[in-house]
Amino acid sequence: MEQETKYTIKDSDTADRIWDAILSGKYGDPKGAESVDMEGAYFDTPSRILRNNNIALRVRCEGSICFATLKWGGSETVMGLHEHQEVNIPIETDSCLIAPSADIFEDSIDGRKMSDLVGDEELELLFISKVNRRRAKLRYGQSVVEIAIDRGFVEAGDRQEAISEMEIELYAGELSDVLKLTQTIADKYGLEAENRSKYARAIALLDETE
Repeated sequence: MEQETKYTIKDSDTADRIWDAILSGKYGDPKGAESVDMEGAYFDTPSRILRNNNIALRVRCEGSICFATLKWGGSETVMGLHEHQEVNIPIETDSCLIAPSADIFEDSIDGRKMSDLVGDEELELLFISKVNRRRAKLRYGQSVVEIAIDRGFVEAGDRQEAISEMEIELYAGELSDVLKLTQTIADKYGLEAENRSKYARAIALLDETE
């Protein structure tokens, strides 16, 4: 299960100050700090069978590295905490806008369920996301987390919404450490909990265009 918090960052100056604090080691020794441009594309069938079953299918490229992601389930999001099941599969493609085969997750039980749901329907592009992510892993308390600063947008049809947020994902250890670190940073920089995923925000845009 993926467990992460999402909090909105009000402006680029605040985002830079948070990132500078991370790099300075204020919250732990940062490992593998990097900035990467990510392009994502989300797919569903014309009947929206995946959405109707609380499933999201994404292809994302980080430079020349691309992978398909299947997300499903999860509890109601409260105070910016997002929890859901997830599986990732590396793929060979030069564009994230290319829909993967519905059977790409056949090695996963839930992936096979998705393939059965899709059946003979074709997957089509719903919307895209373009984000610059600054990220680093660090040890906080008894846990290892990845902290990321995202700035970019989601786009559905001719509608677009800006993304400016902090994500803290639990890699190993205790969720309580993620919540404590999140609250510490949110209080210092005036961040607000974001209960909508990028997928949910783009779906809202898509509904406005259909």
